[in-house]
Amino acid sequence: MVSYGKLESIGDDMFISKFGITTKQKHFPKLIGNPFTIGTYAKNVWDMQLFDGKIYLGHGNGSNNSPDANSGVSGIIYLNPATGLFTNEYNSVQDRQINIYKIIDGDLRMPGLDRLSGTTANYYRYINGAWDRKTTLPHTNHVFDLAYKDGILFAGTASSDLGTYLDDVFVSNDDGAIWTNLDDNNGGRLYKFFELEGTLYCTAVFSIYTANTILRVNGSYPNYTFTSLSYGTAAFCIGQTDENYPSGNHTTSFKIVRSIEFGGALLYIVASQYNDHQGFYTIGILYRMVTLGTAVRLSVSEATARFTDILLRDTILYVLCHLRTSDTNYTNIVYSTTDGTNYTELFRFNYPTFAQSFEEIDGDFYFGMGCYTHAVSPFTGNIVKVFASDYS
Repeated sequence: MVSYGKLESIGDDMFISKFGITTKQKHFPKLIGNPFTIGTYAKNVWDMQLFDGKIYLGHGNGSNNSPDANSGVSGIIYLNPATGLFTNEYNSVQDRQINIYKIIDGDLRMPGLDRLSGTTANYYRYINGAWDRKTTLPHTNHVFDLAYKDGILFAGTASSDLGTYLDDVFVSNDDGAIWTNLDDNNGGRLYKFFELEGTLYCTAVFSIYTANTILRVNGSYPNYTFTSLSYGTAAFCIGQTDENYPSGNHTTSFKIVRSIEFGGALLYIVASQYNDHQGFYTIGILYRMVTLGTAVRLSVSEATARFTDILLRDTILYVLCHLRTSDTNYTNIVYSTTDGTNYTELFRFNYPTFAQSFEEIDGDFYFGMGCYTHAVSPFTGNIVKVFASDYS
């Protein structure tokens, strides 16, 4: 376990001078630091997860494409909000990217997004004060998401080890010691699980040109079955187009990158599938769905804002979005809602890049900064803070 100092890559006064932002700007964020020791693009803070008073940070790059292709990660790093210090808690990660953390049954978990070697994928769990890595998912390159229902752990995966690309769902009733393959094998990659009205679903990618398929999980362990549900192009990503892609490699497919049940509905963000498997947010749109296949696009006061993250605190839901003026000028905005439909701006701040993810503790907000492949920002990986006193 390695502890770092605050690692301020550029001081607040230098930042203000360099980018022409005056101290009169309300909600100017405080730079906490940048703890990553990898290439700049790979410092994208893909996720932030509060657990046991610490904020865990996603980063790395599992894409085969440059910049920083298949870079790997610095380790499992967290920020201690009480001290402002970063700690590398586990430096033996055997995957190229930490894309998401999930709290499942009271423990912090992490799917192994892109294994470094071997023929089994990784699954990580923080238990009894230490990280445990299991290598029990056979013939699997990628684990994109985890779900937990009725005491059973689900893993959404993709593999090419057997000669064809398979999108398998694995299940385990012993926290990943042994996995059973449900053999869905429809091709593609299973990126996301979500629950709606007590039913578990899994998704691959959406297209704006063809019908979209959702897989419903039926039955109970160990006799699960799937029902393939087909919907029209607007059923899950109404309003998406392929005209707003940034420069760089991308596809014309979309996927759910964030989701949460709130107020009797599923709230989720759909973004472009960009730079291999990554979900990018120039066209990140927020949706609300009460009944499967009836998505409603949500709006906020800034109609062109692009959404990146969702955060629930008790009865309040926060959403993070941004406005792009140029590749070096973004306005990052946090909205709040108590019903999932009507949104009120909480605060905003300007920064030379966009916030990829965020977290909150005791009214203070923390942001992990990101960038695109075509405009790699030196501020990628910065962790910045807006104090409760700045906006209250």
